Amino acid sequence: MVTVKKEYLSQDRIVNTLNSEGYDISSRTLGFWRSEGIIPPMFRDGNEYYYDLTFTPDILDQIRFLSNGKRRLKPISLTTILLEGELFTIETIEIIRTPTGLKAAFHLRDGGRLVRDIEEELLDAITRAD
Repeated sequence: MVTVKKEYLSQDRIVNTLNSEGYDISSRTLGFWRSEGIIPPMFRDGNEYYYDLTFTPDILDQIRFLSNGKRRLKPISLTTILLEGELFTIETIEIIRTPTGLKAAFHLRDGGRLVRDIEEELLDAITRAD
């Protein structure tokens, strides 16, 4: 008879693992996603929740995928720009349509923003690249 060792992943371990990878995840977020049916339910043992990895082996990848829509604790740098001799790190870029045209808001790592006018053709090129 072959014995299969079962692996379990607790909710606390999921949260700690993903937080160490830079994801802003809490037990409360996981609970909400479970209540909405976004992720599968966990088994419960007393006050502890866990996944049996024989049934949900890719649960961490599922949660990572969902978490990509949330702001990360350790931001990813898209690029850097050099302005007047100072280097700025850009985390996100937001395209804004105003009555006078299009603007790109570059969100900087230090919390600041840089706003620049952009051409409609540039936006079309970005859209078509996807």
